[in-house]
This record gives sequence, C-alpha cells and structure tokens, in this order.
Amino acid sequence: MQCLPPQRSNQTLKNLAETLQKDAHYLNALAQHLQMIANTQRLKILWLLWKESALCVCELSQLTQLSFSATSQHLKKLKEDNWVVSWRQGKTIFYQLSDKGKQWAQYLFTSQMETV
Repeated sequence: MQCLPPQRSNQTLKNLAETLQKDAHYLNALAQHLQMIANTQRLKILWLLWKESALCVCELSQLTQLSFSATSQHLKKLKEDNWVVSWRQGKTIFYQLSDKGKQWAQYLFTSQMETV
C-alpha cells in the first residue's frame, strides 16, 4: 500500500520531527502521570484528598473499601511520584495532595468530569 499524504513541504515535516524529538521528554512525563491516575483506586484516593484536603490511611481505606495494606501501597506510589505528601501525628499517618497533586486534581475533577 502506498501512502499518499497531503502536500506538505519537506521543511514542515522536518520541523514536526524536530519538535516531536524536542518534546519527547515532556510526552514521556505526561504518559507517566496519566499511567499513575489510570488506576481507579488511586484516582478515588486523589478525589477524596481533593474533596477533604487531608485524610489518614484508615479513613481512606474505609472510604475506598480497600484493605489497609492495599491503600498503603497506592499511597506509596502516589507519594513516590509526588502526587501526595504525608505526615505523622502520633501513630497515625495523614496524607494530603502535594502542589502537583492539587494542580492535577483541579484540572481532572473540574474541567474533565464534565466531558466524561
């Protein structure tokens, strides 16, 4: 099969290829972010933290109906990718959205929920 593309100059194609190469790092980072939130349970955790600002692991576990261990694993991944921050108060660990998490949550849960 032969490709018969629209008439584009070689310079246009060269510019597109250069731009794609230049933006490859950004596109890879974006893909990583989207993979992190592609998990429904992690998305639920982000939504809960966006709504309530800070919750402990046991509250998140109860609300998501996940085991404490599973909730902790999701939170660990979110923390490693800088979506959430945590702090200890006695024996209880609390989580809240990081600045990055807040920006993404605002985008996801306001503008995008209307388009789904």
